[in-house]
Amino acid sequence: MPSRSRLFGLYVAICLSIVTSPFALGQEVSSPALDVRAAPSPADVPSFLPAPNPPPDLGNLVYSPMFQVARPPTRWYVDGEMAVLFNVAYHYNEHFGSIPSNNDVFLSPRIFVGRRFGNGGSVRFTYRNLTEVGQLGATSEPSGDRTSGNSFTTNWFDLDYVTREHAPFTWWRVQYEAGVRIVYRREAYWNQSPYYRSDSSQDYVGVGPHFGLTSNWLLGQSGWAVYGRADTAITFGGGDAIYSYIPRQSNPWGWVESPRSERSSTSECQFDLGLQLGLSRRGEWRGRAIGLIMGVQADVISRTNTVGSVNSFGVVNVGPFLRCELGF
Repeated sequence: MPSRSRLFGLYVAICLSIVTSPFALGQEVSSPALDVRAAPSPADVPSFLPAPNPPPDLGNLVYSPMFQVARPPTRWYVDGEMAVLFNVAYHYNEHFGSIPSNNDVFLSPRIFVGRRFGNGGSVRFTYRNLTEVGQLGATSEPSGDRTSGNSFTTNWFDLDYVTREHAPFTWWRVQYEAGVRIVYRREAYWNQSPYYRSDSSQDYVGVGPHFGLTSNWLLGQSGWAVYGRADTAITFGGGDAIYSYIPRQSNPWGWVESPRSERSSTSECQFDLGLQLGLSRRGEWRGRAIGLIMGVQADVISRTNTVGSVNSFGVVNVGPFLRCELGF
């Protein structure tokens, strides 16, 4: 039977072998796929830095598909867009109608500037303009020595929080956005003849909530995707409606009218809906994340006065758009 001193010596030897083993010293003694320290949590790595490649065997365990960032993000990004839209329909209260010819034509540039945080979400500022530039087809000829014209422009300013891209499925990427929208709209109309000139204009400034969703249906690993976007907002505000009449000379009967002007305040709300459907291609060029999207855009702009008798008027504009994306 071994003595107590020999048993104690054997115990000490076993303890020393455990303490000095590779497991106790943190040395890698197996495949990196078994070392969970090789796959840090995404929260430990800022999203704007290149993330370490997760071990192949544990990738699905460490990075949940529901919450992983769908593509490598960058700290800053700037997107530019241009659309050519045609007024194809309108509504006045409950009456709807199409516009088959002489459609109004609009140019609509838009720019996005965003700053991402470590969690992949971002704060984004968006500016968009919609300006009428002419008509399709034949326009009405001046009646004798009378001429007229009109102008329409709207400016949107959005400040949103945008979530990171989520991947509910391997082939689907989705982002959400929510924030505040400011709208400035101006409409003007003029009419003149050798005897007078009249001008009328209406301004609107409104503020309200804005929401949006962006979706990408990936087409395999090609970098191509079916792109979709929807955003909506409702703003409340008002402005001024101004009318002026200026006589230029006496009419053939010798009668000269007096100049006059009228001004009134307006109170109304505006509803906006924007839809886009297209094809996108994203990739990397010289270390920059780039993207190109082209497709069809549809806008609904509807306004309703909130004081007095309630009347609403709206238009539907449709046309192609092209968008470029740059991350840096």
